[in-house]
Amino acid sequence: MKNLYQYLAPFLADTFGFQEVIDVTDGMGILEDCSPYKGMVSRADPEAEYGGSRLVSANLRMEDVVGGTKGKLLEAFRANAGRYDPAFVLLGSAPVALMIGTDLEDAATSITAESGIPAAAVDLGGHKYYDSGVSAVLLALARLLVRPSEEKIPNGINLLGGNAIDFARHNVQAIRQWAGEQGFTVVSQWGGPEKAENLKRAGMAQVNLVTAASGLAAARWMERQLGIPYVAAAPFGASWSAQVAAALRRGEQPNSTPGGGPPKILLLGEQLTCSAIRATLELDFGVTGVQVASFFTMDKALSAPEDQRLKSESALQSLLAEGGHVLALGDPELNVFPQAPRWVPLSHGAVGFEGSIPLLVGGQLNRWLEKTLPKEDLSL
Repeated sequence: MKNLYQYLAPFLADTFGFQEVIDVTDGMGILEDCSPYKGMVSRADPEAEYGGSRLVSANLRMEDVVGGTKGKLLEAFRANAGRYDPAFVLLGSAPVALMIGTDLEDAATSITAESGIPAAAVDLGGHKYYDSGVSAVLLALARLLVRPSEEKIPNGINLLGGNAIDFARHNVQAIRQWAGEQGFTVVSQWGGPEKAENLKRAGMAQVNLVTAASGLAAARWMERQLGIPYVAAAPFGASWSAQVAAALRRGEQPNSTPGGGPPKILLLGEQLTCSAIRATLELDFGVTGVQVASFFTMDKALSAPEDQRLKSESALQSLLAEGGHVLALGDPELNVFPQAPRWVPLSHGAVGFEGSIPLLVGGQLNRWLEKTLPKEDLSL
């Protein structure tokens, strides 16, 4: 019964991650589901170039369980292709349709044969969290669109993983601006607003910057298939972002060795975001004893020994009650247990769905910490 959530609302599922990425591209997504799937996620405003949703439903009915759903997927494509003029098409399944067992790859092959538009299936099911959906979409796009390139763009980088669910649209945009200010040329951005023609050029980059853990699968695929090394770090915080820029120039992971001692501060959220906050607290404020925990991706290679992947509501409850923390930073919707330490709200789009996420890129994180945390917290 430990996996039964009594206090926390359900987090965004992988189908929402699928929609988030699709909506900021010039492609189209088709969800094998019975109704239109419009998630309330942090997308671009309707007036922007990538405003609105580019995800459509196959509109399955009960009889399709017997007759099969491939025809409904093709119908959904034909009915919407003229409206979206997609540069690519991705197909995914929602929970109920997953039990039918449609061969989505076969449907994708038929779409390409009929239209000439690249199409592929995405490993979804609605049972995992949003970050699994983002990761699966980025990996599927890399396999579908990217090819090796002998030509390399000087100081060219790809940005992988950063999306509006994790840290809001303004941080996604600010990371791209930061990269330009550091002298890099952004070849393509995976998870933020981007066109397929630029995604196809990803093989021309010299190095990849993974700014959220959901970009790791695509980055590792590009490393294996294209020989592009990657750096996994969010450029948040004055000193840490400088280290990230230097690491990008070397094509190596920046050094981050958290200070010892028992954890005093708990950071809850996306792994690379929290790791950057920890590095900033240590490098710029001299605060040690910072622990990262998350219900979402926690890559072991990027984790400190005391970091935790939370697999249940009870795991969070135990950590808050027994961890000995003085302070916790995380979405306010996670602050539901009486045993919790003093709480500093840091919203996350997959948890509370609402709330302001501060600008974090470069020294903006330092300014937010100075404004938000009392001086006694910055001297722990």
